[in-house]
Amino acid sequence: MAAIQRNFVPLPKSATPARIQTNAELYDFALDAGDMALLDGLDRDKEGAVTWNPVDAE
Repeated sequence: MAAIQRNFVPLPKSATPARIQTNAELYDFALDAGDMALLDGLDRDKEGAVTWNPVDAE
């Protein structure tokens, strides 16, 4: 949900119909400002990246 509140587009994937439905039901709540601030506090920029970003490749 945090990704959507930050205007990022997450790409959920599932082959299970029930999980596909659950993935689509994420618009009925929002994280409050305190929770978003906690998540922002976890950011370690590139040092904490868990995926490869081709923009950062040299």
